[in-house]
Amino acid sequence: MRKLRDNQVYDEPRRLKLNEKIDPETNARVTIREDGVLTVHYVDESKLVMFADGTEIFTRKEDKTTISVIRKEGYIPLRLIYDPVKARAKTVIGLGGTDAMMGIDNIMERSNDGRVTEILMPDRSIVQSYLERQELEGYNNFMTNMVHLVRRDDYSIVKVRQDGEVVLISANERAYLNSIGKQCPNMGKDDYDYFFELFGVAAERRSGVYTARLTESRLWMSDEEGNFFIVYANGDSVEKLSVSFDLDQLVEGIDRKEPDSPRSLPRGDGEHIEEECKFLPPPKTMGHPRLFMIKNDGGVGYEYMNAEQLEYLFRCQHKDTSLVQSNSNEITIDGEKAVSHFFLRKYEVGKMHSLINPAKENPKLPQSVELVNQTVSIPKEPLSEQFTWRCINQYRNMCDSTDALRDFENAITRYAAMRAKQADERNRLKVAEIKTAEHIAAENRILLRIARAKGIDVTKLVGDEYQPLKNIVRDEARQKAMEELDKNFFT
Repeated sequence: MRKLRDNQVYDEPRRLKLNEKIDPETNARVTIREDGVLTVHYVDESKLVMFADGTEIFTRKEDKTTISVIRKEGYIPLRLIYDPVKARAKTVIGLGGTDAMMGIDNIMERSNDGRVTEILMPDRSIVQSYLERQELEGYNNFMTNMVHLVRRDDYSIVKVRQDGEVVLISANERAYLNSIGKQCPNMGKDDYDYFFELFGVAAERRSGVYTARLTESRLWMSDEEGNFFIVYANGDSVEKLSVSFDLDQLVEGIDRKEPDSPRSLPRGDGEHIEEECKFLPPPKTMGHPRLFMIKNDGGVGYEYMNAEQLEYLFRCQHKDTSLVQSNSNEITIDGEKAVSHFFLRKYEVGKMHSLINPAKENPKLPQSVELVNQTVSIPKEPLSEQFTWRCINQYRNMCDSTDALRDFENAITRYAAMRAKQADERNRLKVAEIKTAEHIAAENRILLRIARAKGIDVTKLVGDEYQPLKNIVRDEARQKAMEELDKNFFT
């Protein structure tokens, strides 16, 4: 409504009508607004707001902390956490790695404004975002950045900071850090050795922890021997060995020095090792390749994994809450003993997000909202459900038994001898070519006569097997042309 007062125009907002009632069962206060917004106030001080477009906001309090969950069908759920005590504290992280372990139990301890945002991804990954303020060298010198932690379902974690720092810790590296650290049995929930590498000083991070600087466009890592490996965004790679007699590493511009390719080495054997570094021990850690085999028909494919990759796979499978059945059986494949692992999971569409606690964050609507009682009919036809299964065959480790390793080497020797014997037998039974040049020429002339009798133009045939016939036709045409030329000359 627009009004004129004191020669000025005012827009007076119109109040929306409200309809309020009390649910007799839960004692919840239900408010329905004129524009279709439904608000439910529960007795435990939690509140549910449902908008006309289907958006739901559920707010509850837990230990003086306000937690809000925002959901809508077709969108990723969000969880907003606010702690007024931490907001007043204005937490500042200490210099360097002093407070690297702060926030291991609750990431809210590192927040400067008392707010943490969690994005619940469909693959059960969680993206935590908060504002962090850290002390720098000098008097009254600080930096403030937004920090995003990507916690994947396989226990790998990525930290992305606003100033361009990215830290990546894989699941295998996290398990390795736990094995050389506190060795917590419940890896993924109780371990905290990775947290020091994630928030510690970049130059002191262990091998296997990748660090990237987006402002410098580079990704680097150091191994247990102190060697540095750097990859830039333009494809240049740099190696800095801790022990080396390479004088090129002392010159200016070492950050842009690109190492030689294995194909360009003098020997060309594919080993990318400098001669002066041959005395160094082999690296303790390395990235294992993933091997796939796909048959010619394209319908069947296999993936081959080593022990470390298999351990990572089992770690992800056994923590999956959607598994319906999992078992292991001893089998024999081509005369070799193995263990077959079977995993069966149910495929569900429209299921509530697994990271949302149904007891705390999925409120029940009061009965006063349901004005009409609904009857549920029992279907007569059986319910159709979909399942996905995965089978993994685990072979025994050859290094565990000297007898098994010796049997494997003997089997390889016997297989090589069998292949050599088959090659000798193939050469012995090979049929020698008994046709002479005269026989081949006569055979080609016969084939040419047959083709002409059937009206086939040999020159238009495609294939190397028709080349001898084309040569005969070309020679005959050349001979005929010479005869015509001699005849016309004498005439």
